Amino acid sequence: MLKKGIIVAILLCSIDLYSLTILPEGMRRIVGLAGIGLIVAYLLLLLVYDETPWQKQRFALPIGLFFLAMVISMFGAYSFHGQDFVKTLWAQRQLYYFLFYFLLLKSKPDYDFLTRTIFFLGTIYIIIYIVQTLIFPVTILSCTMFFDRGTLRIFMPGTGLMQMGYFLALYRFFDAYKKRYLIYIIGTLIVLILVGSRQSMAAIALITIMFLVFNRVVKLKAVIIPMMVLAVIPLFFLFQDVFTSMLEVSSRQGTDIEGNIRVRAASFFLSDFYTNSVAYFTGHGVDNSNTIYGMRMLRYIHQYGFYLSDIGIIGDYIKFGPLFMIGIVVLLLKLFRSKLKGEAVAIKYFFGGVVLMLFTGSSPFSLASGIGVMTFLLYMIDIKREVTEPSSPGP
Repeated sequence: MLKKGIIVAILLCSIDLYSLTILPEGMRRIVGLAGIGLIVAYLLLLLVYDETPWQKQRFALPIGLFFLAMVISMFGAYSFHGQDFVKTLWAQRQLYYFLFYFLLLKSKPDYDFLTRTIFFLGTIYIIIYIVQTLIFPVTILSCTMFFDRGTLRIFMPGTGLMQMGYFLALYRFFDAYKKRYLIYIIGTLIVLILVGSRQSMAAIALITIMFLVFNRVVKLKAVIIPMMVLAVIPLFFLFQDVFTSMLEVSSRQGTDIEGNIRVRAASFFLSDFYTNSVAYFTGHGVDNSNTIYGMRMLRYIHQYGFYLSDIGIIGDYIKFGPLFMIGIVVLLLKLFRSKLKGEAVAIKYFFGGVVLMLFTGSSPFSLASGIGVMTFLLYMIDIKREVTEPSSPGP
């Protein structure tokens, strides 16, 4: 029971307890550090007292590349921006959540517990999001929120857990036709519409269509697919203003590609930002807001509106260099080549959505909220995949 409680606590720390206002602002950094502290302390405890073998794994190599890229980028932050190593160590602390994967390999929680955790935390996410939307301007969240595209857009950490729950619910609904999974699916779609992200909605829609067309669990496709389309129509009319606003934004940006803020930010960070060509190989490191490097990045935000978090894995490349990109490619290749049966294939659908959004929005490979759920799912693949090739016994 203690093991399960620690794992849930780590996931909650990685998503900043959903940014609930019950957590004072000064405590938020402590929560993030507490998650990392729990990982390190529990992992060390298991290494000393648990003599059972590690769970077989196949993702230690790409995660090792991530850590190596982090170390090299620290030299980039020092050489090109004068940021000392201690400040960089602190600034990149979110990436230490990759250690969660090794903790899972050693503690070996069972699959059913993992899926229950995903549904539990995903359901809480949906409830909090909808409640916050309904009671605004009263706030129960301290994350970024503003009116845009006909909706109140709330950027609340934990989306990945909700979306993974969506794909699991999709599989289980068509496998057993239980109402509770349909409720979860509808709740997820409502939240995605309220968020107003065209990229997220397009990715989820495309992956859902692929699931309905190609997954064998969906019987009577000629009947069910039209029924699903009809079921979505009421959502369209319920949130018609949101869809209309998103279409208007897409139309404006589609006629002005060069003026798109993401395109301009990517172009700037890949060219003008580099004062030394060596940085193309080392990366610039993560900026600390209390350094000259951090103040320079803030100036780019205030003066030009350029955020590294807006350009996906391009931002990861700017910070960590090509070795980090190689790690991402290796991880995704290993993931999609894993042979999975039954509902575990939902993990591949989830990562299909990740791939579709690699160049837009915040990269899940450099945010604690993304890394927490990602390592969770990588471990799930390790325990559910069919072994057709030799695998490493553990780190």
